[in-house]
Amino acid sequence: MKISPKHFPPISMFCPRKKVFFDYSFINPTESELRILRKPLFMFIAEGRKNIYTVSASIMGLIGPNREKLSAAYWNNSERESFSGAYISTKEAIPGILLYHFVPCRVVNPQTGKENECLDYYFANIEGNNMVSAEGVIRLFYHGDENYTLEPGIATTKGERHESIIKQCLDNMFFLLDISIFLKYADVEVINIYGNQRKVLPDKSDVIENKSGVCVKYIDSRWIREIIRTEGFKVRGHFRLQPVKDEEGEWTRKLIYINEFEKHGYHRRALKTLENSTDS
Repeated sequence: MKISPKHFPPISMFCPRKKVFFDYSFINPTESELRILRKPLFMFIAEGRKNIYTVSASIMGLIGPNREKLSAAYWNNSERESFSGAYISTKEAIPGILLYHFVPCRVVNPQTGKENECLDYYFANIEGNNMVSAEGVIRLFYHGDENYTLEPGIATTKGERHESIIKQCLDNMFFLLDISIFLKYADVEVINIYGNQRKVLPDKSDVIENKSGVCVKYIDSRWIREIIRTEGFKVRGHFRLQPVKDEEGEWTRKLIYINEFEKHGYHRRALKTLENSTDS
């Protein structure tokens, strides 16, 4: 995979002293709306520059089936944090960058009329041709078991693709929130690929060549590098909130991943082989 201004034009906005012009023709804002839209974009760029990343296929495969546990891990934590970043989307027809900023707050829920915890999701979706396809804010209230109340205030209110763009914004919101929570609670492998650097991934599945001039993080997980080849009672891989002590000796919880394993069988890891008896 190549990361460069040629393949991902929006990445130029993170390069110091480089002026970038964005195409707002899809949103087609008025002059006053354009001034309002440009202000948060500078905030997204400043925040995103600290955290420009893409994730491996292994993490993508882990997140979807475990969304409920990821959500519970975050919302059940009394000290919710904000998340900001710039996610490089490599799977789209037109590769682009998703800029986002999640801010926890407490406001009145329009559905219940009561004050509830929520997240404000500020975002800007920059397509590969430097077109701002969507920008705005969505307020999200969580009620448990993937049950949410959404209060959209999306700036993308014009154009024939309005409904499809709104759905895409919502899909991106849940996707980015899941990734952010995963990166907060899970043990991950972060590979920094600096500007003008070329790296072979640890599993040798790909070579990443970064010609963008800025550092990009490639985030992977070794959790699913364990392959089961023996017979026995199969236990599916799953998340668990494990009680652990922090540096001050206080008990807290940490999200861990339990690899799929065979009861009364053997584990064979991709990087090494070991025999693991689970009779007890």
